[in-house]
Amino acid sequence: MQRFVDGQWLDADSTSVSRGMSESRQRRSVFTTMAIQASRPVFLREHLFRLQRDLTAIHIRPVAEDLICEALVSGLRRNDLRDGLVRIVVAPGDDQADGSDDASCLSLLFESPRPHPGPVTLMLAELPASAQCSIKQVWRGDWEKAAEPALAAGCFDVLATCEGQLLETSICNVFVVIGEELATPPADGRILPGIAREQLLAADDLNTSEVPVRVAELESAQAVFITNCVRGVIPVRQIVGADQIEVWSSEAQNAADVERAAACWRRLVEREIDGNDRGFDQLYP
Repeated sequence: MQRFVDGQWLDADSTSVSRGMSESRQRRSVFTTMAIQASRPVFLREHLFRLQRDLTAIHIRPVAEDLICEALVSGLRRNDLRDGLVRIVVAPGDDQADGSDDASCLSLLFESPRPHPGPVTLMLAELPASAQCSIKQVWRGDWEKAAEPALAAGCFDVLATCEGQLLETSICNVFVVIGEELATPPADGRILPGIAREQLLAADDLNTSEVPVRVAELESAQAVFITNCVRGVIPVRQIVGADQIEVWSSEAQNAADVERAAACWRRLVEREIDGNDRGFDQLYP
């Protein structure tokens, strides 16, 4: 597929958002990954808002949203992409990685759809403070190091903890069903509050809350699931410790809780696409 890089369309030989970037430039670059369904971006407004917020936080000049949307529409047409995903990356110019608030480089990378994983296994791991961040940075070195043991053991991902509290995985937020409540760790600066998480928290038909969830509370959890805006709701089958000893399993899981959340997510996406209340088609026919 073709990718958009700073005003030019190039044949893509990689979907990496960090290819060719130094570590210092990666740390001052942000991105967002958005699902494409029926040739339409899902939750476009929310993605753009977060992208611009993150750029402001690291003192990089925001990119004009019209430029992003025009490149997005052009990329969908060039790649004939009906379903899939797009990564929008904004980096400082090559000579602006020193922190000055100046020109920025926009890239869009398009991909075919990814299969939805079945119930997954996660491995608990203490996350260093250096990796705890509410900004979606391109730099992922700390997370990659934290996830290595989990991936080597065949787990889907690492489930980060800090001082006995659950945080998130490297690509998803986590929800734990305790009683009748779907609890997710609060956005206190230690997690990246994902768009799927925010949509489920705002849904009227789910009893969700932002509260600290301790690892010890998993013993009484009826269900655990993780979320992101590309893959939606992913049920968790098992959680293990660093020693691969089981901490929680879905044997006693109430599958209805997970399915209710998944059904809610599907409705939210369908409403976003079918209602087209963002006016995307009118702006970019």
